[in-house]
Amino acid sequence: MRTLFVLASALMLLVANGCGGDSHESLGKEGLSTMKDMVDVLKGVKDEASAKSAKPQLQTLMDKLKSIDERQSKLPAVTDAEKKEMESKYGEDGKQVMQQFMSEMMRVAMIPGAGEMLQGLDMKGMK
Repeated sequence: MRTLFVLASALMLLVANGCGGDSHESLGKEGLSTMKDMVDVLKGVKDEASAKSAKPQLQTLMDKLKSIDERQSKLPAVTDAEKKEMESKYGEDGKQVMQQFMSEMMRVAMIPGAGEMLQGLDMKGMK
């Protein structure tokens, strides 16, 4: 559950702050796309073997989210107007992706042997 909270917070931070070629918007888009990729990988987990196969892919995607967050932190602070615009453009999509992600993580956690395999993912540095 802590994992879900950490990832949800990271996604909301990225979406709220924006995304891009390193603009807030471009990095937000990149973060949202990465979360969609994570959902797709999780959807493929059906048993312990597929969880084991998915783990490196998920770790790569989590590392990508960390990189996006690091790049985002180097940008000037997002203005209230930018934040409002980003939430207007991507907020609903971000909420939907987070719901899908959390649903898939819970589903995978219920698969014998699969949930334990995914618990070891390194999420240090994710906000």
